Amino acid sequence: LGAKVFRVPADGELHEQIRLFRRALQRQLEGGGYDVVHFLDPFGGATIIEQAAEYGCRTVFDLCRFPSWEVRDRHPTLERDERMLKQLKADEMTCARMADAVLFTSKVTQKYFVEQKIPRIKTHYLPGGVRMRAARALDEIRGAMKVVYIGDLAPWQGVGTLITAFAKLTARRGAELTIVGPEDERWKTELMETARRLKIASKIRFEGPKMGEELDELIGTADVCVVPLAKSKRAIAGG
Repeated sequence: LGAKVFRVPADGELHEQIRLFRRALQRQLEGGGYDVVHFLDPFGGATIIEQAAEYGCRTVFDLCRFPSWEVRDRHPTLERDERMLKQLKADEMTCARMADAVLFTSKVTQKYFVEQKIPRIKTHYLPGGVRMRAARALDEIRGAMKVVYIGDLAPWQGVGTLITAFAKLTARRGAELTIVGPEDERWKTELMETARRLKIASKIRFEGPKMGEELDELIGTADVCVVPLAKSKRAIAGG
């Protein structure tokens, strides 16, 4: 959407990736002359918060995800690294306490952080932006029912449950499922194995990430949009 993007080559274990990313970020702050820095997690946020006063920038922490929970699923080998998990959680809280503004897409998460002594005046609830349309009654849907899921493929999103439920739907009527969002190959492979076992792989389409008008068009052509969130610690923590 016209933004300039800098990518940081960061190989090796997660600890090393974080170190390399933070070093590159610090160099960017030194030469950038930024008025406001907006960040989404403590991987970069810890460095930003530490350097903000020195470089005279204001900070916005968009708290829409929790690496202290997600890292367990994305990097299973770190499950036993209690020291790193504890540090991530501490960094999340420090970023929330020190940022000039904290944004939430969930009122539950906002309430939790206010209870952790984050001043309410700097917390802001911003719900996800979706153009709502009048729903069609099921008996008005002609042809194959178009089901759309928008999000990533992480286990806590419940996409596996969606695919199992979709198999039951296709046994009763014509339907097709479109999955929109970033595609982690490991999770995608597992989901497709489930779909093949249920003999519905040909009825599922992965579209990858979409933005703006493309995303709006996909929502507009859907008969049903689904949010199959799993009941997990990560989902509950996120509200």
